[in-house]
Amino acid sequence: MAEKKQQTKPLTANELDDTLSKIYYAPGGFQGITALHSRLPKGAASKERVRRWLSSQKVGRYMQTQPPKEVFAHFTEDRSNAIHQADLLFLPHDRVGRKTYKYALTLVDAVSRYKAAMPLTSKLANEVAAAFTAIYKDGPLTWPKTLMVDDGHEFKGAVSTLMTKHGVTVRRAQPGHHRSQAFVESFNRRLAERLFRNQAQQELDTGRDSRE
Repeated sequence: MAEKKQQTKPLTANELDDTLSKIYYAPGGFQGITALHSRLPKGAASKERVRRWLSSQKVGRYMQTQPPKEVFAHFTEDRSNAIHQADLLFLPHDRVGRKTYKYALTLVDAVSRYKAAMPLTSKLANEVAAAFTAIYKDGPLTWPKTLMVDDGHEFKGAVSTLMTKHGVTVRRAQPGHHRSQAFVESFNRRLAERLFRNQAQQELDTGRDSRE
């Protein structure tokens, strides 16, 4: 027989934030509204309060904006380094020395699913182009035959020039066509979960905003 929850007084905003943070950012966390609500003492907070709290969290907002089902494009190419997908991921601003990294260039090979990422201080095309060069120089990814990106300005200008130099055909997805970028968007989702989880846990441990 299931044990009934003991009725308790509604938690204050600070108490609710502290309680939900410990649940949500613990290993195996990131539960949805119903799961989070079920972990609270009976009467501690309504589902609506839990929903509002979850929406206020960076990871919660990111997760809620993702498509509910991952649908991947199909390719006839069966060789690695033939087709790559690239995108930019917004970072929890990481300060390293005098530089503050706000974005990351993320890259996925469509066949091997090998992944790479490079932090960026801006979305300027010349910095993005330099990140592509660094990733391909380090390997094992090398210049592909086709690069799939969205239609953002960060993938034009210097990036277009660089890809032409290396014989890479750039395919630009139109807004709303998530399927064509499904591999790299899936990578972004998982990478964001790890980054925000680590940052949030440091903030809980230290009581200070984390930039690591």
